Amino acid sequence: WAQRLVGLVLGLMTSLVWVKLWAPKVSLGRILTSAPVLDLAGRLLGVSGVMLVAVALSRTATGAIELLFEALTRTSGAAEADRRSRTLQPLLVSLVRYSLFFVAGVLALQQAGFDPTPLLAGAGVLGVAVGFGAQSLVKDVITGFFIIVEDLISVGDWVDIDGRVGQVEAITI
Repeated sequence: WAQRLVGLVLGLMTSLVWVKLWAPKVSLGRILTSAPVLDLAGRLLGVSGVMLVAVALSRTATGAIELLFEALTRTSGAAEADRRSRTLQPLLVSLVRYSLFFVAGVLALQQAGFDPTPLLAGAGVLGVAVGFGAQSLVKDVITGFFIIVEDLISVGDWVDIDGRVGQVEAITI
């Protein structure tokens, strides 16, 4: 991202030089301090701030979850706890990240000047329609949730499913 930032700054500087060469009577100060440019800069700064906070919160939450599971594994010391930790930790990290970035996306839309309310309402209606249309998918998700909660299958287990034998490498959403 640093290379992109340098490219953006160089492109902006080149554009300003070209404007100055082709239209010497145009005041760059007046353009840069005009209301539309300041409004755009404020919105971009707001969106950038929201995204930076979301990334920082995501990394902090991921680190906290990892520390929590390390402490739980260390205190119990059992191989069963380690397997359960390797199963639940990625799921919890994914859940936290998806939630954080969803909220950040809504806040970024709001900072950019868009009203996210109709978008959220439409997504809710679409979610209900998909839920009715994909009842077997919902049933499979609920079954998978109970498989994880009841610890029927964990990362590292050997399973025999429909004549195929293998080791569980990961369980994801």
